[in-house]
Amino acid sequence: MTNPNHRQAVEDYIANDLPESFVSSTISEMYAALERDIQVIKSKSPGMTQKQMEIVLHQRHKKLAFSYPSLFFKIVRGEVDPAMLASLLSLKQRLDERDVSLDDARNRVIDYAKIQIEETRGKPRARKAKPAGTVVQELSFKCKPDP
Repeated sequence: MTNPNHRQAVEDYIANDLPESFVSSTISEMYAALERDIQVIKSKSPGMTQKQMEIVLHQRHKKLAFSYPSLFFKIVRGEVDPAMLASLLSLKQRLDERDVSLDDARNRVIDYAKIQIEETRGKPRARKAKPAGTVVQELSFKCKPDP
């Protein structure tokens, strides 16, 4: 059950403390701070589980976590290519400064995605092992022919 006071605090934080948008330099700073904290936690608390680390980092980096939740969790889980993120942030900076049109930026992102797809086509996808202690639900059934 969700604590209604906690939910209200989160809603207030999102409504009152988050800007409507960020410039690329701010996102870069938030990313760098998160990466530093990840390294500190890994070195000082090697026994911490992934879930515990996510909770701690979510508390420390609320602005990034609430503004870009998907990016936040991908960074924490090590699923973000730093070079790709730097490239996207560079493109965002050029958009912010109006050095590139929105259509041109969109086309560049599409071209980059196509390159990534082509590079990975035919290669088996790396699958992460399920974390220990989690519940995995599977649907299984047996088929029997009608008599």
